[in-house]
Amino acid sequence: QREPHKARIWGWALPGANVTATIPNLALAVTVAADTDGKWFVDFPPQPASDGHSIEISDGSKIILLEDIAFGDVFLCSGQSNMDMTVGAVYDAQNEIAGSINYPNLRLATAARIKSDRPMDDVKSATYYNWERSSPKSVTGNASDLGWHSVFSATCYFFGRDLYQSLNGTVPIGLVV
Repeated sequence: QREPHKARIWGWALPGANVTATIPNLALAVTVAADTDGKWFVDFPPQPASDGHSIEISDGSKIILLEDIAFGDVFLCSGQSNMDMTVGAVYDAQNEIAGSINYPNLRLATAARIKSDRPMDDVKSATYYNWERSSPKSVTGNASDLGWHSVFSATCYFFGRDLYQSLNGTVPIGLVV
């Protein structure tokens, strides 16, 4: 998220471990203690719309590096059949797919459909990526696959693309199907 909202990241560590999340190019570091179950979360101070960041997470023994991080707006795209039609199945799909490369700060994620009787702490990806910049491969899974086996929701993609264009590409847009 971007300002005025705080961006939150979370994870798991040993219970009681001090976890530090750092954004080096912003000289920003936040330290928290994992709870008795090892769960932790960090809320970063509100940041303006931007990209090109990395986040380093350390519990003192292990370091995780997240790269190509952006602060922007995130939208959850949910529904039934209105979310099932993919970019590869729309009118003029080849041109739409080829043009997807023009929106580098349109970020895509597709959650796997998993049934659960209780809330889950994490979500698995339904694609080869967790988050990916808009591109022919990310909207279809394979640039040559133009059928129903394509990956990304057309409704979600066109909503995000139009919003991205209306903001002149100045705000990274995250789309989660």
